[in-house]
Amino acid sequence: MDDVGDVKSSPRPVTLGIQLETGDQRAQRHFDIGLAGLEIGFYRLEVDAIDLVSGASRSRATEIEIIG
Repeated sequence: MDDVGDVKSSPRPVTLGIQLETGDQRAQRHFDIGLAGLEIGFYRLEVDAIDLVSGASRSRATEIEIIG
């Protein structure tokens, strides 16, 4: 967001593809996301997960703030 609250678009989204296999209904994986170089401000973090076997998908989003 800029100084007046308007959302700024990022120059390009970052895509990360991974393969997870599990015998359970859920798979969990933690990631470290490098934020060095981002300007101070508010950003939207969006995650899309697609099950390549069933075709099911989920999307989640949250706002994060870089403070320095």
